[in-house]
Amino acid sequence: MERRGGHIVATLVVSLFLLASSVFRTEGQSLKNSPPRYDEQLHSDTIVVPFNYRERNRRADAFYDTLRYRRYRNPVSRFLFRSLIRSRNASDEGAPMLDFRRNRSYFESFAGRRITAVHLTQANVFSPRDTTVKVGWVQRFIDRLHIRTQPRQLLQNLLFEAGDTLNPYVMGINEELLRSLPNLSTAYFVVVPDPCDSLGVAVHVFARDNWSISGDMHLGSDENEFSLFDRNFLGTGDELKLILTTENAVRKVGAEIDYTARNLLGHFTDVTVRLGVGANRNIGAFGVDHPFILPSDWGFGFDVERLYRREAQQLTDTSYFVNRFRVEGWGGKSWCLDWRNGTSLYAAASLGREHYNARPPVTERLNPYYLNRDRMLLSIGVSRRNYFQGNMIYGYGRTEDIPYGFRVELVGGREWAERIGPRDYWGLRGYWGNLLGDHYLETGIALGSFFLPDYRPQQSVVTGQLRYFTPLLRVRTSYIRQFAALSATMGFHRLEGEREALRYEKAHGMGIRGLSENAWMSGYNRLTFSSETVLFTPLFLYHFRFAFFLFGDAGWLGYDNNLFRNRFTGAIGAGVRIKNERLIFNNIQIRLGYAFNRPPEVGYSYFSISNERDFQEFNFAPGAPRPIEYR
Repeated sequence: MERRGGHIVATLVVSLFLLASSVFRTEGQSLKNSPPRYDEQLHSDTIVVPFNYRERNRRADAFYDTLRYRRYRNPVSRFLFRSLIRSRNASDEGAPMLDFRRNRSYFESFAGRRITAVHLTQANVFSPRDTTVKVGWVQRFIDRLHIRTQPRQLLQNLLFEAGDTLNPYVMGINEELLRSLPNLSTAYFVVVPDPCDSLGVAVHVFARDNWSISGDMHLGSDENEFSLFDRNFLGTGDELKLILTTENAVRKVGAEIDYTARNLLGHFTDVTVRLGVGANRNIGAFGVDHPFILPSDWGFGFDVERLYRREAQQLTDTSYFVNRFRVEGWGGKSWCLDWRNGTSLYAAASLGREHYNARPPVTERLNPYYLNRDRMLLSIGVSRRNYFQGNMIYGYGRTEDIPYGFRVELVGGREWAERIGPRDYWGLRGYWGNLLGDHYLETGIALGSFFLPDYRPQQSVVTGQLRYFTPLLRVRTSYIRQFAALSATMGFHRLEGEREALRYEKAHGMGIRGLSENAWMSGYNRLTFSSETVLFTPLFLYHFRFAFFLFGDAGWLGYDNNLFRNRFTGAIGAGVRIKNERLIFNNIQIRLGYAFNRPPEVGYSYFSISNERDFQEFNFAPGAPRPIEYR
């Protein structure tokens, strides 16, 4: 069993606490075909989405209501059905969205109209959509404990104000921006014609808070880490994180405090401060980040860090103390080419320095990642970014924003590296994602290399990725979605050292699930394929939802440029993921698996309970110039 337990203890405690309360017997009255009157939306605690903005499944509702209210003589059966079975199994945001495109036209019907007023409606963590419905005492108790996000903080995240002309693209990007905030479980806009102005509209902003306090832990053979964090500190939307680390070998304890001020002063700039000491790990860091948001925008960032810690070296089966100082700054500008689809041209530049006072042994070819270096990079590119809305993709009912568009970028610059000397860098990356019918396909390719003064290539890398998922397939009262991912990484003219070879555990979600970290399986080239079938069930337990999955992973890893001549390894298995979209916890994953054709020196976890972070798609927005990663 894997010794990982992020969020598990905290989640299980909350789950048991929720089980002790009275059964949440009803979800609320069904939405009516007509939206509420204008004045009712102004004063209600919750807001009802217009009927044509979300899809309902009346047949599933009726079926589950018959199950939940059926008379069961056995008290265990009665408890299970009334607790676990839930009508409208997607979420309180509506039934599963079977058509991504239907939401794209919502704001377009109001394009060009003047925004006469902006109204904010906030919901607590467990407050129901229908205010006439009573919730359990546990949910009411949690809502009382929770510090709701300050209205000022939410209004600062709006890209529009009263008096502006409604821009459909800006509205869609702004909805995604709000839903990406960790202190919110969902957010959306409802546009209502102004009865006093035939050319005006009022925009109603609905936002529901997350329960923002949680914990995390990672248990390892050398080091253990425990953390407690609040991602909505005092309702400001800021994040405060406390970290406690212990080293098993030397029995030392360390502590770290991190604070991130989000959207400082309403300028969409995040500021992060990190301070830590003890357990052979001291850190002091300060960072500023202002990303590109709109097609015509400025982006900039600055990071400075002093780090001292022990780093394990798997190839040599030892560890070294690393003392590193790093400083980097970047800035860029984008120019909108088409506001209808968010196409923009952008340019950016970055300067960075990385120096070491303590490190593993280095030479001209050994451990190049630990060489002192200065780097200057420039980038120019074209991007287009927009979003489809859906659910039951990587989440369990919340509205998810799936990006579509493209990004093509050319990166160039120079690096001055200790022992190697000056060398140029050139890289090209391209990403594309969109719907093909009702199927979603996302693909990307990137290639980059350093070049010595005589223009011999060095540390070259080529990567390619493909991600795909099908539309939801309804099977009686459940839903099935099929996922597939293909990833290839090839390295040429590599040097020597710890990070100059690939391994499966470094594949960032595209490796062989369950394989232990081991240097026995390594190489310059890696090809992985992953397939997963997910069954989203109607099981519902106090907002905890359950999804069962079957998976199959296959990989080829080695030093041969013909990817299929390298060693093949595979794994198959099944499991269940548990998620509460109202809580800040990551998914809880329980997995059974079996790996075949692996070396005997490489371990495998046949059974594991672990936390799983939310999946991140390609980001088509421009950013700081960076080399193509080899990982």
